[in-house]
Amino acid sequence: MTKLTVDIEVNGQVLTCKKGSMLLDVLREYGIRVPTLCSLTGYAPTGACRLCVVEMKGQEDLVPACSFPVNEAMKVKTHSARVIQARRTIVELLISGHPDDCLYCLQAKHCELQKLATELNVSERKSSPIRPNLKIDQTSAAVVHDPAKCVLCGRCIRICDQLGVSALEFVNRGAELRVGTIGGKGLNYSTCISCGQCIQSCPTGSLQEKGHIDELIDFLQQKANTTIAIIDPAVMISVSDELGFRTGKDLSQLIYAALRKLGFAQVYSGSEASDLSFYKTGQDWHGHIKNDKGPAVLSYCPAFLEYLEHFHADLLDRVIPGFNPTQLFAHLLKRKFGDSYIVYFTTCTAAKHEAPKTINQTDGKPSVNAVMSTTELLQLVRIFGIDFERLSPEVPDSLFQLSSISNLLPASSGGWLEGLYRAMSILFPEEYPRLQKVPKLRGAKPEKIVSLADTTGRQVWLANSEVQAGVKLIKEAIDQGQNTLYEAIEIMACPGGCINGGGQTGEQSDKLSKSRLKEINDRDSGYAEQLKPFVMEVLTQVDEIMNPGFGQDQ
Repeated sequence: MTKLTVDIEVNGQVLTCKKGSMLLDVLREYGIRVPTLCSLTGYAPTGACRLCVVEMKGQEDLVPACSFPVNEAMKVKTHSARVIQARRTIVELLISGHPDDCLYCLQAKHCELQKLATELNVSERKSSPIRPNLKIDQTSAAVVHDPAKCVLCGRCIRICDQLGVSALEFVNRGAELRVGTIGGKGLNYSTCISCGQCIQSCPTGSLQEKGHIDELIDFLQQKANTTIAIIDPAVMISVSDELGFRTGKDLSQLIYAALRKLGFAQVYSGSEASDLSFYKTGQDWHGHIKNDKGPAVLSYCPAFLEYLEHFHADLLDRVIPGFNPTQLFAHLLKRKFGDSYIVYFTTCTAAKHEAPKTINQTDGKPSVNAVMSTTELLQLVRIFGIDFERLSPEVPDSLFQLSSISNLLPASSGGWLEGLYRAMSILFPEEYPRLQKVPKLRGAKPEKIVSLADTTGRQVWLANSEVQAGVKLIKEAIDQGQNTLYEAIEIMACPGGCINGGGQTGEQSDKLSKSRLKEINDRDSGYAEQLKPFVMEVLTQVDEIMNPGFGQDQ
């Protein structure tokens, strides 16, 4: 019988591990921390940064733990004097070419290079600075790329490739090696979909979201226009740890209070915007089903829609809704309140790219004037000295006085489908039985499938998946025609949905995602009964004040 485990010696201690495992994974499993900049969980190792090198008996050179498989009788030293010195030298070399803007760099608190310098006691430069004059790429409306801060770990390239976008690559060779776009024309001229996952993967802040802080502060101070805030559900559970609260805690009521203190005249919950979009989408989807048009793609994710435009334009006519929740809601606010300045606080960097598009304008101007990330919200809070611990909870303003049917669900992958099903059960109760929860659409799995039987006995299959797998699923379902199992496929560009959006602050992790998911589910107590005539009246009002054809091209 083939032996499935091997014993290795690490720092004098015998460890039992799975045969074929990479040494770095084994060390992490046993709580032995070895630094790395290029390693990404779930991705094949590259050994690019060399920070995870260890000393191994029988090997003349130090070996990278991330790409070295374990074998029987291996003897390893993870923190010998030689190893520590090698790591320090690497960090010193990285710092020698790094900008001196740590005092005001947005990534300072979370910079992995800064943390490594502290951890390895690197407190001064021991070599002359090597700082080539590199141009900052600000062509994108969502992402800023500063190549001077890049440490060539390649994480952003691997993330982008995994999404099937491949907007970034290594360019040039040798000392001129850089991360850049294909053709070197800037992110706005590449296949970038503005999802911001490259920002989340970057260890140093070489990639950051484009900010609007100064512009917003001017509007808040001038008070020339009514300043309105819309807060995405994902933001409400994403700032707690940064503000000293329990990780994942829902701070929505304190956020409403804080934004009013900042000077916002009105503050709306993104949950209301989502609910409104659910009802509009429910109407469209119902007609789609009745006309046997085959599987529908249910997504309001601007990054995924941008992906389709770049790579699968033939699938755009399958997408329902044509109404992005926030853009629809902002459009209605502009129609009601006139020349207002609307700010959307979100975890989605792609929303920054989406907002200025012609289709999202009211009277020739953007319906959403500024899109601010979670990071920018925290900056505002600190600039204005808002103490969350002294705030009293407040409730949001409401445009239509509808009780929420989705709560925080739209923040997570699968939550869009569950919220939509709730809307369908109100609009078409004879076909969609009332369900308080759909557990199979919840959780951290990348793909979730659920079968829901309606009163006619027909099976309604709902599935959600990540970008490339989701597109493959769509194409297969279309090819199968009426024989397909799927009626609706939800896809989000960011893994796990908006809770892991590119505009999130700090270091993201599976543990953090699970805390946020738990809060979403704990806060969801189902939904109150909605009177269908009242809902239909609201939808009639929406139709009356919307421009003809608004949102149909999204």
